[in-house]
Amino acid sequence: MTLITFQSRIHFASHVLEEALRAELEERQHRSLLVVSDAAPAADVIGEQVSIGLPSRADAARLEINEDSDKGQTREMLADLVSPDNCDAVIAYGSSRAIRHGRICRQEIAKARYKDRDGRDRAKLRERDFLPWFCVIPGVD
Repeated sequence: MTLITFQSRIHFASHVLEEALRAELEERQHRSLLVVSDAAPAADVIGEQVSIGLPSRADAARLEINEDSDKGQTREMLADLVSPDNCDAVIAYGSSRAIRHGRICRQEIAKARYKDRDGRDRAKLRERDFLPWFCVIPGVD
């Protein structure tokens, strides 16, 4: 029987997140990414792992959420960062607030893609069909 302490679990799990994220993104051939995180320093630990896990050929736009950020501000920042047609995936990590804003970004991208379709395409499809791939990496909260 082996006793696994907190420190040994950290050592055992090192680089798992980075490799799993890279494998998922490369398998799905995602190249244009939106990375959503908290602006708080606590997000830096996971942020470093996420950065290492991004494929070298990926173009990643970063959106940092503050404590007082609301949906409207997120929509405005999103419009300046990414083109809805080119964004393959949204990666949200850290706090529950960052993950919530990641969902908002994902929905806004789908709305913009759906709105750009002509009437015939809209009749056959739903807004949900245009959602980009979503990866969530939760923090301790």
